Amino acid sequence: MRGFGAPQVAFAIEAQMDGMAAELGIDPLEFRLMNRRVTDASEATPMDLQQEDAYEKTVEAVRPFYTEALSSRPNRSEGNGRYRRGIGIASMRYGVGASGRARAPGRVSLELGLDGGLRLLTGAVDMGQGSDTALSIIAAGELSQPMSSITIVTGDTEITPDAGTSTGSRLVYYVGNAAKDSAMQL
Repeated sequence: MRGFGAPQVAFAIEAQMDGMAAELGIDPLEFRLMNRRVTDASEATPMDLQQEDAYEKTVEAVRPFYTEALSSRPNRSEGNGRYRRGIGIASMRYGVGASGRARAPGRVSLELGLDGGLRLLTGAVDMGQGSDTALSIIAAGELSQPMSSITIVTGDTEITPDAGTSTGSRLVYYVGNAAKDSAMQL
């Protein structure tokens, strides 16, 4: 459950890169290197430079294997069955971790209702990773209440506080700690 949407978007981008390279008659690997991100030196951070250098080195490290695969592949006109073997290349950069520029701590609001029920509001969205359950367990445990006493409200931009992305492993750590802190204050 890491980085929701990233593989799908990467596939779309890479398919477009292949199509453009073919249309222009440029090798797909070269086309990727020609169109890689290069930050203007006046705006570059050390992290930008490190990531851009790592991207180029990674693609270059693949080059000998890619070139060998291309030179040893069978004639493209061979085979007309349902299954065929192909050679491809794809590359992408994906930011991981919380960089100094983009820290997005988890946020929640915890409300005590007149009926004694608790409502935990957060922008964090459970997309199958079990975060609603985890947040309920954390808040209920801190308040010594049954989990059933917690109602989770997520993703309503009018009433829930921004909790950052629901990607990777950050959600339960950041938002879970916010739920624990809110419960302690309540």
